[in-house]
Amino acid sequence: SVAVPPACATNRLVAVLAAGLDKIGPATGAAPLEDDDVLRDIVLRVARKNPDCRAVPRLLEAMGKDGRSLATDPSLWREACEEFAFPALEVPAATLADNDPGALEYWRTRFATRCRQWNTAWERWDVSATLPPWLADNKRFLVRAVEEGYTRAVFLASPRLRDDKYFVRRAIKEHARQISYASLRLRTDEDVVLAAVEQNGALLRHAPPDSAVRNNRTIVLAAVRSNPYYGLQYASATLQDDAEIVMLAVQLDGNALVFASPTLQDNEEVVRTAFKNEASALYFASGRLRDDENFVVSLFKYGQALANASNRLQNDKDVVLAAVKEDGLELHHASRRLKRDRDVVLAAVKQNGRAMEFVAPELRSDREVKDAATAQILGMYRGWLEPVLAGSDRPM
Repeated sequence: SVAVPPACATNRLVAVLAAGLDKIGPATGAAPLEDDDVLRDIVLRVARKNPDCRAVPRLLEAMGKDGRSLATDPSLWREACEEFAFPALEVPAATLADNDPGALEYWRTRFATRCRQWNTAWERWDVSATLPPWLADNKRFLVRAVEEGYTRAVFLASPRLRDDKYFVRRAIKEHARQISYASLRLRTDEDVVLAAVEQNGALLRHAPPDSAVRNNRTIVLAAVRSNPYYGLQYASATLQDDAEIVMLAVQLDGNALVFASPTLQDNEEVVRTAFKNEASALYFASGRLRDDENFVVSLFKYGQALANASNRLQNDKDVVLAAVKEDGLELHHASRRLKRDRDVVLAAVKQNGRAMEFVAPELRSDREVKDAATAQILGMYRGWLEPVLAGSDRPM
């Protein structure tokens, strides 16, 4: 049983409705869909764009070798409409069997009208904010859109399809961010969330904060591997205290230490691993470790640890001397008192002459300090300067 007009008015009324619904003709409605050439082109286009369809090839077969004929069996057109989930036209209701007068015209018109709406939506996809309700609920149409790379397919889908696991996973496979438009049920589904976070761990944020997926080790490990910083951020508090997960995160992005539990921010091995990846990670370590002289000094060989050490250590001469001997530019992070200390300043400029920038004004004119800085800089550029001074443009 389908919605159709009375048989006696079928040809004229259906054509007018088709033209009006699809905006392809004047309201008075010359019947463009009654033109066999137009309908034949529509069938060919559908067959070309949907090679996996079953019903349309039967319509093509009915066209004959010369390509001039059209199927005259209403059931073939009806099967094509059903395969594509083309809804009935908005016309007066009646029961129409395949052998009733007007059945062929109705099903041909229904097929052509919905195909044109399909094509119009497809061509205007990039600027469309909405879809006709029947297309928003048409899985075939939206799966095709996903396959073609449209990134808002789930957003434009009906609530039913946003809750369809197959459709949403298919969309996520092509563009993981589409999980943000999925139903709440699917944003807590382990398979769906895992498929998304394997591409971008930051998408774990779309799972509700109290959901079990944020406490799922497999999902969180996948999220951390693809995006260590945000993957750890959106993990549950329990997993932010998991040494294996946090260690993996800080190995990939030292600054992920900011989301580790206080216990692990006070763990020397975890903090050292984070620092090796990113020196600024020391800022997120516990106050105890940032004030631990032995621990901070052990980091100097990996990078500028003095910048985020405690104020006490930045004012400790032995600690600062150890720092500037590894990297003279660490003088920048020493206390004002030590930037005026001649021993510290000499050690810094001997390691890197550019440390003169951070020397206290009263020592910048000191002859020994200036000579030490100049000698270091000249030594660094000797390989380039000597050929020039010797009048040769070839390196030594």
